[in-house]
Amino acid sequence: MAERARELIRNTGVFAIGSLSTKLLSLLMVPLYTTVLSTADYGTVDVIGTFTGLLAPLVTLSVYDAVFRWALDDANDASTAFSNALVVWASSMLIFSSICVGLAALDVAYIGYFWFMVVLGSLGPIGRIINAYSSP
Repeated sequence: MAERARELIRNTGVFAIGSLSTKLLSLLMVPLYTTVLSTADYGTVDVIGTFTGLLAPLVTLSVYDAVFRWALDDANDASTAFSNALVVWASSMLIFSSICVGLAALDVAYIGYFWFMVVLGSLGPIGRIINAYSSP
């Protein structure tokens, strides 16, 4: 039981470091952003970032979280979870990309940047899923 508690504390620490380091990096980048960007440009970057943060879980359907939750149960087949995750992710990216192309045709401002941020942001979790299931 003590070993399990130590592992829990260690894993919690790893997640906390990851979460805090991202927020700290964002805070440290503010002086650079405000020096290089105008007030209007900084506001645009912030709005795009906020919309990306709000819509990315909806667009990607939180496949990363679902796969690792599903994989926790030994009764579930990991390869099925992995292949389903890739199909769901690819389908959602195709639908999202189609919507963005339609919005770009309507001359919606900054839709290309928004598309790029969401797709790039979704590649990290998909890469972690691939790494987790490709290791022996």
